[in-house]
Amino acid sequence: MDAHTATPEELLRADIFELLNMQDAPAEMKEKMLADMESTLAGEVFAHVVSKVPDEHLERFEEILERGVQQDTLDFLANLDIDMPTVVAEETLKYKYQLVREVEARLRDAQPSSDAHAD
Repeated sequence: MDAHTATPEELLRADIFELLNMQDAPAEMKEKMLADMESTLAGEVFAHVVSKVPDEHLERFEEILERGVQQDTLDFLANLDIDMPTVVAEETLKYKYQLVREVEARLRDAQPSSDAHAD
C-alpha cells in the first residue's frame, strides 16, 4: 500500500488489530473500534491542517470547506505547500503509535507486580 495514495481509513486498518494484538476480537467489536478511531483520526488530521494554514488564509479556507468540494480543498492546500497525503500518513502513523503505546501501558499496569507478596 502506498501511503501517498491510500485513504486514512486504509492506513489505519492496515495492521492496527495486529499491532494491538486484537486480531481475534469479534468483527462487530473491531468495526465499532475502527469507527471510533477513524473519527478521532479525522479530527487529528483536520487540526494538523488548520495549524498549517497561515492566519491570513483561514477565512478563505473556511469558505472552501463550506462549499464541500474536496478537489478545491486539496488544490487550496497544495497552493499553500500543504501536502495532504503526507499529513494524513503522518497523523495516521502517530495515532497508531499512540494507540499501541496506550495499550502496552494498560497491559503493563494490569499485570501483577513482581513485588507483590501473598499473605
